[in-house]
Order: sequence, then C-alpha cells, then structure tokens
Amino acid sequence: MMQKILAIGLCGLCVQPASAVYFDSIIYDMDASKDFISRPLVNDTKSTNLYTISAYKISRPGNG
Repeated sequence: MMQKILAIGLCGLCVQPASAVYFDSIIYDMDASKDFISRPLVNDTKSTNLYTISAYKISRPGNG
C-alpha cells in the first residue's frame, strides 16, 4: 500500500503545470485608392510576444 502511495506521489511531482495559448487574427482591407496602411500593435503583457505579419494582393474581392 505504501508503495502505491509513494508511486502516485512521485508521479504527481512529474506533472507539468497547464499552459494556454491564445491566437487572434487582425484582418484589414485596404481601399484601392490607398498606397499605404498601418496598424500599431501594442504588447500589453509582461512577456515578449511574437507577431507575424502577412500581406496578400488579390485580383478582385469576393468569391471569384
């Protein structure tokens, strides 16, 4: 019985704490008359965040 309790206790020491990650996307459209668009991104946490920015040119909007 003591061996089982000891084994369960040792397994409890090896368990990693849970972590969570939140992903959010910001999507903007740019008017055809504009040559430039900007958007400030503010890190409002104490940790460092990694941002990936992608831009795509499309031939025409909508389904087509």
